[in-house]
Amino acid sequence: MSLADKVTVKAHYTRSVNLERDFQSPELVRSYIPTTRAVQTLGRMADTLTADAMPRAWSLIGPYGADKSSFAAFLTCLLCGPETERAQTAMGVLQRAEIALADRYRELQADTNGHCVVVLIGSPEPMGRRLAQALAGGAVDCWANRSGRRPRVVGQLQCLAGQERLQASDLLTAVGALQAAPAQSGANGLLVVIEELGKFLEYEARYYGANDIFLLQALAERANVAHTAKLTLIVLLRQAMDQYARGLSETLRNEWMKVQGRFETVPFIETAEQVLRIPSRRLLP
Repeated sequence: MSLADKVTVKAHYTRSVNLERDFQSPELVRSYIPTTRAVQTLGRMADTLTADAMPRAWSLIGPYGADKSSFAAFLTCLLCGPETERAQTAMGVLQRAEIALADRYRELQADTNGHCVVVLIGSPEPMGRRLAQALAGGAVDCWANRSGRRPRVVGQLQCLAGQERLQASDLLTAVGALQAAPAQSGANGLLVVIEELGKFLEYEARYYGANDIFLLQALAERANVAHTAKLTLIVLLRQAMDQYARGLSETLRNEWMKVQGRFETVPFIETAEQVLRIPSRRLLP
């Protein structure tokens, strides 16, 4: 009998995570393995969710395969409506990994409708247009299973998403409206996650003038402001932002470095011991 007859790989580990496709999947959450880095990061984020004015813009930087997307998907489930299956599954996974931290997140979500969650994946096009579409989709999902009339901001965001030319000011106003509406309906925050941000940055560097880098800066600054429904912004990158500006002038590269400075940077790289935990859990004897 060969080794292949004795060992199989769990099916949900055989493909990479696509945040837009997988972030609502209880199966993905159930199989998530909270590593030391993930637990530490969740702890730091919990600190910001309990404070009024505190940096809540995060830049997770790590190579392909570092499980950044899995972490982001797990966080979206942890912060969504606490009564949903995926939220309860995520809480159970965290409970087994770190009881005290699970209690903190349970307290954060108690007596609320959780966060309104917005996710998007980078592509070679202006970020503003994709962000508008993601905000509209997140708003629809947020009120999909709630009784009563949807707030006006849902329709406003859908109209905005259909426009060809978007101003950064219009998008920031939309983000503010999307914060205000959940706060009135019992939600306690707005979570925006941008996977593969580097693709947007590469487009910005190639066709400079889209002003996406300044939109990103404005969003990060808004995430630092006190609000009833706090904005948390998370971007996933394979390298620091200024590395995407290598073909630009020194002045512009410095501007991009300043934008990176608006984010709390988390090097998402595990130790060898932690890395070995993952394949050991992914194999079935």
